[in-house]
Amino acid sequence: MNIFNITMQYLKERQKPSVRLLHISIIVLVVSQIIVSNFMAFNNSGDVSSNTVELYGSWLHIITGIFLIPIAVLFLIVELNRHSLKY
Repeated sequence: MNIFNITMQYLKERQKPSVRLLHISIIVLVVSQIIVSNFMAFNNSGDVSSNTVELYGSWLHIITGIFLIPIAVLFLIVELNRHSLKY
């Protein structure tokens, strides 16, 4: 059994569908952040590189990071409402 099936089975058994969707979204965004970070580059002045692959890689990394922030905050709010600080 591979790690993907084990993870999905665990999420299906232990979490509601809304929390499962948030978890999967966060996992996908974090993994994409890690992969895309290999294609980032900046000039000596700190600007985003003008090379096509590095330009798109840098902006894709920035955009996925921006999407990750509200999803993580929403996940935190949902979990704190569900468990409060006792968990």
